[in-house]
Amino acid sequence: MTDRCSQCAHFTARIGHVHTADEKAALEHCQNIHLSNVRAYRTLQARLATLSEQSTVVDATETCLMISVDGLDQAKTRWPRNLSSSKSLDKLWRPQVHLIGYICHGVTCLIEYSGQRSLFVIFRDVQWVLGSNP
Repeated sequence: MTDRCSQCAHFTARIGHVHTADEKAALEHCQNIHLSNVRAYRTLQARLATLSEQSTVVDATETCLMISVDGLDQAKTRWPRNLSSSKSLDKLWRPQVHLIGYICHGVTCLIEYSGQRSLFVIFRDVQWVLGSNP
């Protein structure tokens, strides 16, 4: 599961610091609208992914291709990771790489690694479970 979005955290923090019931009710109403929008977005994404997978069948009547793209935070790809345990590693050059994942729902999955050189890794016939973190 992913971390909370910044808006959810913001609403929770503000609700904890309000002084009147009216302010709290207004913030909770805004938070509920936000959560409703998030749920609607996720439902749409799930439907598009399903349509994309169904359209890869040879005799599909409708065609749709959904491509999901996500990049990994660069701080997580810098190594060595545990610099706090050794001061001698502080001044070392730490390679920085970019990792980007592409999922063509129903077709393939690509992972792009770019450091000094770019590399694409292609996975075919990958079954992704919706909502899982492979």
